[in-house]
Amino acid sequence: RSAASRLLEEQLYEQVFLELSNGQKRAGLWGKALANCDGIEERAKSLYLQYRVQSIKDEMEIAAAIAEEGEMRSKTENIDTDKSRSPSFERDYPHSFEYKNKTIKNNFIIYWVEGKSFNSAKEAKEFIDNQA
Repeated sequence: RSAASRLLEEQLYEQVFLELSNGQKRAGLWGKALANCDGIEERAKSLYLQYRVQSIKDEMEIAAAIAEEGEMRSKTENIDTDKSRSPSFERDYPHSFEYKNKTIKNNFIIYWVEGKSFNSAKEAKEFIDNQA
């Protein structure tokens, strides 16, 4: 693996570790981790870290695929490349909106703020609110 991918993975593990430290868990992934270690919670934490990091990587891959599809669609449909006149989906992939001068991006499943992912827009807004 490349140095860049190793550094990205380190950042993802840090993000997930901080999520766990703050009591944030994805219920489905936590359930999978518990199931795969016979309910032993300490082992489940280790598995959860691995599953959540992979989940974030999967989200990034899906987001990139959607962006690529949007770019291909814009080329084939001859969408005007002037960003001020093109649809916001094409301009602000995957989709984004502003909240308290912060950009919240989403792909209608996952929401991102400053490289952190959330299950809902509400969670993303709460993250922004807690930073103030």
